[in-house]
Amino acid sequence: MRTRQEGGEIELSDDEYVALIKEVAGFYQPDYIDFEYFSHKEKFEEMLEFPNLVLSYHNFEETPENMMEILSELTSLTPKVVKVSVMAHNEQDVLDLMNYTAVSRL
Repeated sequence: MRTRQEGGEIELSDDEYVALIKEVAGFYQPDYIDFEYFSHKEKFEEMLEFPNLVLSYHNFEETPENMMEILSELTSLTPKVVKVSVMAHNEQDVLDLMNYTAVSRL
């Protein structure tokens, strides 16, 4: 579920976002729970009950210069999976992202 602030169609407060994730998880019991970490960071502690947590970061405009810091923060929280989606504008952006992900796996 992607909220309006993340480019989606639904407007939810942080509390509503987490409540909806928990409701859907209880009903469908998905293999993974995808949580937009930087959009709802204040609610992260409430997501720790999910052992199958995916922490996501999306930036549909650019590959941020601080991508390594973003990946470091996400991986330091030891989720099951870290997922990023960014906009590469040139070959260097692609190479940087490949480097960031390779370093983050270490």
